[in-house]
Amino acid sequence: MSDNLQGVNDDLASTLCSCSSINFEDSLNRIKLLEVEKDKTNLAFQLILAKLDLVGEGEIKSLKENEDVYKNGMLKLGEECILAENELFKIKEEFEKLKEENEKIFEEKLELLKELEENKLKIEKYEEDKEMELINLAKLKNENEGIFKEKAQILKEFKEYKIKMTKIEEVNKSNLTKTEENCQKLTKKSEVSENIISQLRQEISQNKKNYKQEIKFQI
Repeated sequence: MSDNLQGVNDDLASTLCSCSSINFEDSLNRIKLLEVEKDKTNLAFQLILAKLDLVGEGEIKSLKENEDVYKNGMLKLGEECILAENELFKIKEEFEKLKEENEKIFEEKLELLKELEENKLKIEKYEEDKEMELINLAKLKNENEGIFKEKAQILKEFKEYKIKMTKIEEVNKSNLTKTEENCQKLTKKSEVSENIISQLRQEISQNKKNYKQEIKFQI
């Protein structure tokens, strides 16, 4: 039974590790990088404005046009940050929900295994007790016929009890199987969430590259 408990612990640990592989901190760092880029762009605007008094009207017009492009880029960056933060929040909520469900399933599995272990111990104890009773009854068989009949009755009750306990154990095993199936479904959901985060990271990285290329082209 201890092997079963260890197996359950390993299964839950694997599931939680799979869920924990969703790197929210990495996504937050990417958002911070976008904000840093925005700050750098804003600083560039300030430097441009500081030099406006030193350039001609044609250059001023060109700088103003570039300023509009930079502002649009900043707005786009801000929108991307908001979208990324909203998506990250949704994924975090889903992760927490899956984590709670996994913990609940783990507790249910432990409870079922505990019941199975208790039933097994009861059966073993009952068998040991009845075996001892049968030995004692065998010794007294020749002395009292009534004791022999009592032994037969006890044996009958023991068989009935064993059948009953066997049925209970089968029901518990069936419930445990269903619980494991539910756990597998939740694990699949965790994998789907991880794929969504991976796609989001790729999109943020690609948007950042596209923006840098657009800035270089405008300059």
